[in-house]
Amino acid sequence: MNKILKIFVFSCLIALPLSILDYEIAKEVVFAISDALHYQSPKKVVLDERGVPYLYYKWQKGHYVGEMRRNPVTISQFAMDYLEKYKKTDDKRYKRLFLNCSDWLVENAEIRGNYSVWVYQSRITYPNFTLEPPWVSGMAQGLGLTVLAHAYNLTGDEKYLKAAQLALNAFIIPVEEGGVLHIDEDGGWWYLEYGYKGEPKPRTLNGFIYALMGIHEYYKITGDEKALFLFNKGVEELKRHLHEYDTGSWTRYDLVGTMANEKYHKVHVEQMEIMYNLTGDPIFLHYYEKWKTYSENPWNVLTKKILTKLNLAIYAFNVAVVFIGVTIIRVLAKI
Repeated sequence: MNKILKIFVFSCLIALPLSILDYEIAKEVVFAISDALHYQSPKKVVLDERGVPYLYYKWQKGHYVGEMRRNPVTISQFAMDYLEKYKKTDDKRYKRLFLNCSDWLVENAEIRGNYSVWVYQSRITYPNFTLEPPWVSGMAQGLGLTVLAHAYNLTGDEKYLKAAQLALNAFIIPVEEGGVLHIDEDGGWWYLEYGYKGEPKPRTLNGFIYALMGIHEYYKITGDEKALFLFNKGVEELKRHLHEYDTGSWTRYDLVGTMANEKYHKVHVEQMEIMYNLTGDPIFLHYYEKWKTYSENPWNVLTKKILTKLNLAIYAFNVAVVFIGVTIIRVLAKI
């Protein structure tokens, strides 16, 4: 490695602990730096000839990769968008696009005995954990369930129902055995958005709730009692842990130290309203109203932005100071 580059890397490592004003804000610094470097960010969505999306990743860890990847979550989201357009317009073209995405989910599910999963093959690094491929996702399973249930409802084709039943079974398989279920020390059932065998288990809030929503949608269409059981088990676990995502002024993205950005905080608020509508449980109404006040408080949003930018500025300053200092020491040592 080039000597100058070594000094710069050393400076970055030394400067980070010097820059920490607050633990949670430090996490935001890491994310902001990652965003600035286009770390693992999809440049755009590209549709194939069947209307099934790819994600085109231009940058990964600061390097140009130009890689096209399939993402079951994105495919499911596009499928439901096609379905909504078909219902609004009765345009058969949207029906075909919806079924093309549904067929992709059927054809690309990895069957493992009595269950199936959509497998991610990409290595993704977050500030607090790293996903080593292959890994699976409770969120992908839930959204895929929704698509397949609607495809069955639309066509009556048993292949969609059978595929959905296999996908549903992944929610009863522990992640250590290849499914998406995490059973905590209290016996609670959490469906992991990031399902991998390593530690820590981040327990991402929005992904868990999307999984629950997908299970419920499947139950609503099929009446499958196993789905209702899984939904109720998940709701019990969610209610036990909701307070852990509440900082008193904002929400957490996961339970390993990541704060929600504005986008995901808004998602959390919307999901609380949805969960209240699905269950009628007042705890979800309570958190919907509480978390909504956080995002409506301009001081919370402004403070979060200011502190993040301040820490970034301090971090950049400290990198420069350390870099210059080490360089001067090296020069003087040669005199």
